[in-house]
Formats: sequence, C-alpha cells, structure tokens
Amino acid sequence: MSNPYQPQDPNNPYGQQPQQPQQPYGQQPQQPYGQQPQQPYGQQPYGQQPQQPYGQQPYGQQPYGQQPFVQGGYAVPSAAGMYASWGIRFGAYFLDVLILLIPSVIINLITGIGVTANFNLTGSTSSASSLGMYIIGSLLNLIINIGYFAYFHGTTGQTIGKKIVKIRVIRRTNQPMDFVVAVKRLAITIASTVINLVIGMISFNSIDDIAAGNLSAATASFGFLGIISFVIGIATLLDYLWPLWDGQKQALHDKIADTLVVRA
Repeated sequence: MSNPYQPQDPNNPYGQQPQQPQQPYGQQPQQPYGQQPQQPYGQQPYGQQPQQPYGQQPYGQQPYGQQPFVQGGYAVPSAAGMYASWGIRFGAYFLDVLILLIPSVIINLITGIGVTANFNLTGSTSSASSLGMYIIGSLLNLIINIGYFAYFHGTTGQTIGKKIVKIRVIRRTNQPMDFVVAVKRLAITIASTVINLVIGMISFNSIDDIAAGNLSAATASFGFLGIISFVIGIATLLDYLWPLWDGQKQALHDKIADTLVVRA
C-alpha cells in the first residue's frame, strides 16, 4: 500500500523505482573526484598487484640486486657482497687440509717405514725399492686429494670445510657443477704435484751422486731443482692470492674452470 501522505510522481504512478542510467559495456561507473571504487575484500583489480609497505618485499622475492639459488644449479650472483672473501676461502681450505692430513700421515708413515727398512737392508736410501715407495706414497696422496675435492665440488659444490664456513663453488654459466669442472679447478694442483714428484725422483739420483763423490753432478741437479721449485712456488702463491685483487674474487684455478665461490 502506498503512503497516502507521500505525493505521487505523475510519471511513476505505480511506485516503481527509477531506472539507473546504464554504463557502456566494459566501463566502470565514475566515482567522485579523489575516491577509488571499493573492491570486494581480498580482491585486487585485474592486472594489478597488491601494494606492499615501503621497503618490504613480497614473500618469496629477493631484494633488488640479488639472485636466488635455483634448483639444479646456482644463480650467478649480481651483488659483489655475495662473493666469498679471501679470508673465508682460506679458512675453508685450512679445514680441508686438516681433514686430508689424516690419510696423508698414515700413507707417509707406511712409506717411511718401507724406506727405513730398505735402508737397513741395503744401506742406501736411493735404491729402486725406496724410490718405488716414494712414488707410491706421492701418487696415493694425489689420488686422495683429487678424489676429495672432485667429489664434493662436483656434486654439491661444497667440501666439508666450505660447508662449515658456508660458501659454495658454482659455475659462472649457471649450470650444475660436475666432475669435469671440478677436476679443471685442480689443474694447477695436479701439475705442481706431478712436477714435485719428478723433482723428488731426481733428488734420489742426486743422493747417489753425493754418495759416489760426484759433487759437480749433484750440485747441478740441485741447482736445476731449485729453479723449478721456485717457479712452482710462485705460481702456487699467485693462485691462492689472486682473489685478493680480482673483481669476482676468483683464484687462477677458478678462471681455468670458469667458476665462482659465493656465500651459501
């Protein structure tokens, strides 16, 4: 029943509500100036992202300039602060050397006992059997060192020492590490070890020259060995010190294998 006290609209005698003007298809009704249309709770306009408080990142996103680690490989860092410093790398290597010292001591004890026993029997430390013990011990140490670093770097990029100090070896191409790349990082170590092995073998012959009274030949041999040892020492020192002035904190063996050492 209509209200008898309310005047009726002559154009709307039956009390119907006036029709609202229709908007063209796809357009939203205009809002008063300075106001935004209210959205249903929890929904955002299509194509727009919710605004975050200033200085905060949405969950799961990385701060500007940093790359997240990705599955299968590890993203190349874009921030210089993610490269492992020389001091941290040295600490990781020192821990690895302590670990590798255990089998090295055992091998050296066994070969040393063999050389001593041979000397007691033959009266010479440079006989074929003594030289053989020296070669066997050196090769065993080399194999253990190569196996240790190649396995850990080729699988996870972290040796035990690197895992303790929280750094990791990655490839600059953002591909997963493998054993080939890991062995390339050991190229300088392998070369220096083999050269030192040859030097040791020559030293055995020099001892024979001294025992035979041929001092001139022994002096020439030791002089040659001294020069080679000096060159190897300089190359090894440069390899380990190179991260101190390199922009990406790479050692020479990193440049050979195209790898980086980053914070994990």
